[in-house]
Amino acid sequence: NDYLTLGSTLLKGGNAGQLLSLLSGETDMSSMLTLLPQLIESGNYKDLFGKMIYSYLDSSPYGPIVKNMVDGFLKSEQGKSTISTGYQYLEMFVKSESGRRLAKVLPKLTAAKDLESFLELVHEEAEWNWSQVFDNIENTDYKEKTLEQVSTYLVQGYEYVVSPPKGSMMTKVPILLNGFLISNGVPPFDAKKPVESVSKIVNKGIKLFTTVKLDISPYIKTVANTLSQAFARQAKGNKLKDLNTTQKIHLLARLLDTELVEPMQAVWSVYTHSVNNLQCGQHLL
Repeated sequence: NDYLTLGSTLLKGGNAGQLLSLLSGETDMSSMLTLLPQLIESGNYKDLFGKMIYSYLDSSPYGPIVKNMVDGFLKSEQGKSTISTGYQYLEMFVKSESGRRLAKVLPKLTAAKDLESFLELVHEEAEWNWSQVFDNIENTDYKEKTLEQVSTYLVQGYEYVVSPPKGSMMTKVPILLNGFLISNGVPPFDAKKPVESVSKIVNKGIKLFTTVKLDISPYIKTVANTLSQAFARQAKGNKLKDLNTTQKIHLLARLLDTELVEPMQAVWSVYTHSVNNLQCGQHLL
């Protein structure tokens, strides 16, 4: 019945070819995004997405393990809240101007004949989207609300991972994850030495699955040190473990604003001024 409804919705829009590709499993990301507005309009897209994902997992060797983890997460309060929020933002994005532009440009990207054409399209869309972002965050109220929402989601996710509910699937994730890594010849993750452990995992993955000769350790250490310094500047001697949830959210929002958003606003302001006033470009840089 769900698939009949889906078919009826898509056929009304003249998408018979895309419908056949969807049902045969041949639909690429650009085609899927083009169909998203009509899928959402059908009203039962959530069930359809779930069935498509589980159908894909059934054909994967790790499908049963992943399905058990997903089922356990979806049954938890955190899982229900996360999925509900995710669908809400998906609907907002698909119906927004950014979503409509992305749906139009993706087929052009996949059809690009050379790298120069591809990068030109990417540059045009990226510049338009960044201009929308920075125009919005010029509004102080909007910026504060957005940063608070982002910080709330990040802190809730962090606390769920660090202190998962008793009996939840999340308590089994470290064992399952390390089992997966070891079975593929990759070192297990050591929570006591996260930076060193991630470096070893990534380096081993690069060595096993690519032909690239690269040691990622210095870059990961640089990122970790930069984040630690930024946290120290904003925490002012406080330790994360000593803060309650509300205090963590306020700290993270302040850190994101001071260490990330404000510097990006300054760079964007210089960039847009230099583009609009070419004679000033060399002096600004």
